[in-house]
Amino acid sequence: MKIFHNNNKNKKERDTLIVINFARLLFAGLIIFEILNFLKILQFNTQFTWLGLVITSIFILTLLEITARKYRQKKAIIFIGQYG
Repeated sequence: MKIFHNNNKNKKERDTLIVINFARLLFAGLIIFEILNFLKILQFNTQFTWLGLVITSIFILTLLEITARKYRQKKAIIFIGQYG
């Protein structure tokens, strides 16, 4: 019976999730900011169109999420392959 646990793996996973969720929150905030400017609720001026920035941000966030999902799937397949 183990009295002391090695929680390094759980801590590392938790820290990774914190960073990922923080990045998602920043992207969501950026997209909301850009939508509010596009709707002229906020009045920040740019040399680009707000709609173009919104579309670009959504595209990049989607691309990052797809890449992260594929990486997790590949990592799971490799992990299962080592012990299967």
